Amino acid sequence: MRSYMMDNVCWRIRRGWVNIFDDPWIPTLPGYQISKSSLTPTSPKLVRELMDPIVRTWNFSLIHSIFSPMEAAAISSIPLREGDGNDVLIWTKTRNGNFPPKYLYEDLRRQEPGSSSNTMDKNIWCNLWHKKAISPRIQTFIWRLLHKALPLFTAMNKRLPQSNKHCPFCLEHAEDANHLFLHCSVSKAAWFASMIGLRVDSQLDLFKLIEEWLKDRQSKEVFLMGAALLWLFGRPDVHASLNMNAALLWLFGRPDVHASLNMNPRLSLRLYNKLSICIMRTQEAKMTEWSVSTRCDENLKWSDGSPPGYIKINVDGVVSSHSLAAAAIARDNAGMFVATKSWLSSPDHTFREDRSLTSEVHAIRLGVLLANQLDVGNIIIEGDSLTAHRIFKGEKELTP
Repeated sequence: MRSYMMDNVCWRIRRGWVNIFDDPWIPTLPGYQISKSSLTPTSPKLVRELMDPIVRTWNFSLIHSIFSPMEAAAISSIPLREGDGNDVLIWTKTRNGNFPPKYLYEDLRRQEPGSSSNTMDKNIWCNLWHKKAISPRIQTFIWRLLHKALPLFTAMNKRLPQSNKHCPFCLEHAEDANHLFLHCSVSKAAWFASMIGLRVDSQLDLFKLIEEWLKDRQSKEVFLMGAALLWLFGRPDVHASLNMNAALLWLFGRPDVHASLNMNPRLSLRLYNKLSICIMRTQEAKMTEWSVSTRCDENLKWSDGSPPGYIKINVDGVVSSHSLAAAAIARDNAGMFVATKSWLSSPDHTFREDRSLTSEVHAIRLGVLLANQLDVGNIIIEGDSLTAHRIFKGEKELTP
């Protein structure tokens, strides 16, 4: 920061108490400075020594006798202002010479490699702001993320070298945007377990990924779900609970469980549902069915599997003040991910009084649909609502 600022300041000469060879004071020369090749033991030290004190002009004969023709011409072109004011240090990147902190921030961001303002065209921003069925809070968060305006630990550490810069999830790597939102072991597991089923490789760039989602009109639902996932990763209260190691790890598991990637299926289903509700809280939300995902990862498995030769489908439902949601995840007997399916209600849909039971029934329905699509013989559907299971088995007449 200091070197950047010093490279962009120059003295505006008045009284001339500026060092000729050490200070930046000639706006038309590289670095605003005189080359020290013309420095001798008898050379003048201060700019005022190059002036005629009586008529207040440059001593042109002296200047041309000391400096090269190019330097002499550059000095001679500097106007000497009337009055006895002090020399003024000006910021060369603004016309009036003033130094606005906002300009410094924007200029630094423009120079940063991979900055979104350099790589994304106006259509991308239009696509972002015209996305429907997405919370304005998440929309603004994505805008800040793409502009690298989030207070991530690596950015703060540059200003406060003693501050912590490690990722609050894994506590191993520096927390920049690509690591926190994509490449952290916890983030990678969450992306894979989500309805997007994204497998993150080492070359994947967060900003290019978001740009692709925004460019592709067919990826609308993927962008909505991905944006919600990014927003939840960036929430301060999520970071706080992780640092204290006192609460569940970001809505769906403990840090020690997540570290080994042996995630609890019920809590991961809660993650699905909270994400679904989070992004679809507008009147334009429609009844949404997600297709079956068949991605898998040998490093991602449940802590408990199903009997040999069986597929276990864990189902769960959740409610909010606006919507209902349900999800189903299929794993083989080794705990390996097989497929997933999810459902989200429309915010204005009317349900019977027991909305919680309704979401659980929809969860079992998803499990049955997923089982039919997988077309395998031995399947276990597991949920936590005995009443919902009885309804499906025909043992209970009252159906929500």
